Amino acid sequence: LIARGDLELASQALGIDWRALAILALVTVRPQTAGVHFSINLKAPLLIDTGRQVGRQHVFAGESYPLRYDLPRARAA
Repeated sequence: LIARGDLELASQALGIDWRALAILALVTVRPQTAGVHFSINLKAPLLIDTGRQVGRQHVFAGESYPLRYDLPRARAA
C-alpha cells in the first residue's frame, strides 16, 4: 500500500536502517448500522527501528496516501 521507495526515503530521513524497519499503521474502528468499519492511516504510519527499539510517526507529504484508507469488510464464514 505504501511504495517501497517512499518507505526507504522516510527511513533514511529518520536514521532507521532499512533492514531493521517495521511499519505500523494506526487503525480506526467506527461502528455503523451494518456492523463495524475499519480504516488505516497511510498518511502517517509509525516507523519502528527494531534494532534500537525506537520509532517515530512519519507524515508523508503530498496527497499520495490517504489519512483514512478503508479496509474491505470481512465475509462471514
